[in-house]
Amino acid sequence: MAIYFYSDDPQALLDAFDEAIEDGTIVNWEIDEDGDYTHVADPWSKRAWFASSIGDNCLAFSIVPDLSEVVPRSIFAFYQADLIETFVNHLHEQFTNVMATPDPDGDDQGDIVD
Repeated sequence: MAIYFYSDDPQALLDAFDEAIEDGTIVNWEIDEDGDYTHVADPWSKRAWFASSIGDNCLAFSIVPDLSEVVPRSIFAFYQADLIETFVNHLHEQFTNVMATPDPDGDDQGDIVD
């Protein structure tokens, strides 16, 4: 499961996301010491992480599991939906399209369990 935000300036989009987390505008996400993103609200807190990468006109987020190296599909679905909601709600002017995959794609790590 990967999420792709299409933007003319994907680095600026990622920077805006980081700034909104740091200044408290976005409260459901945090950045860990590795630069990955995790949800902070219970019961979803630290159940998985997203690693970001910049491509041509695209900001991608790939799932990173916890130490079990397995992520339940319900966690995948929640993290994916909430990240998209966050971007649509707070950063909608900085991207033109978003695409999400229902199964591991790109740089996703770990296994999905249903």
